[in-house]
Amino acid sequence: HNFSFVKPKDSPMLVACLALAPLVLGQSPVRQKTAGWVYIADGPQERWGEVPQSWSDIAFDELDILLVGPLGLQQCDWTPRQETSFPWHPIYRCQKGSWDDGNWGVNASLKNRFEKLLQMARQQNGNMEILVAQWWSNDLMQPLVSWGGNLGALGNSSAQLYGYASAVKAFIDKYKLNGYVLDYEATNVVSWYPALLQALSAAFRAGSGPAPKIAISPATGTYLMGTNNLT
Repeated sequence: HNFSFVKPKDSPMLVACLALAPLVLGQSPVRQKTAGWVYIADGPQERWGEVPQSWSDIAFDELDILLVGPLGLQQCDWTPRQETSFPWHPIYRCQKGSWDDGNWGVNASLKNRFEKLLQMARQQNGNMEILVAQWWSNDLMQPLVSWGGNLGALGNSSAQLYGYASAVKAFIDKYKLNGYVLDYEATNVVSWYPALLQALSAAFRAGSGPAPKIAISPATGTYLMGTNNLT
């Protein structure tokens, strides 16, 4: 893919214009789509309840796709047990009640910002797709941070993977979103990510209506091998 970047209306948000390669077998090229990221945890945490004034400059009407982060696990026990084999990282319990009851999504301290962003975006562009991103951190030993938990806090048992997937699907359904993005870098780089994507696919295809989209955004292609210097 080829990427070009523009800054609409002097906005702090960069918009990536994805020039998709023509399909094989003589099919017509896919129409270019414009996608933008909004990181909702900007600024000091004590001000996360406020909506940044700069958001009024975002050109939502110029976007086809809006990607929003950071989101992640929300009900993890901050007292972990220690893994007994390599890489000896902490293992957390990230479920309270049923998995689909608020165990994944936006942190309570960012909920006002998140909901305001959705309102602003949809008022300006009702045709735009909105995808939410599982975020990451840089410390394998501390996968729980102020906005929530990354994949470093999640085990890879079938119960955990399918529970996680059902929690993501419940959040997407609640806010009528269009899909999920795995921001695949740092502590989110795990060897079992294919199994996680399969669990997400199964959960997203269950029920009626169109299935939400699943995307993966690797910081580098080598991460698709399932490991990096952290994991």
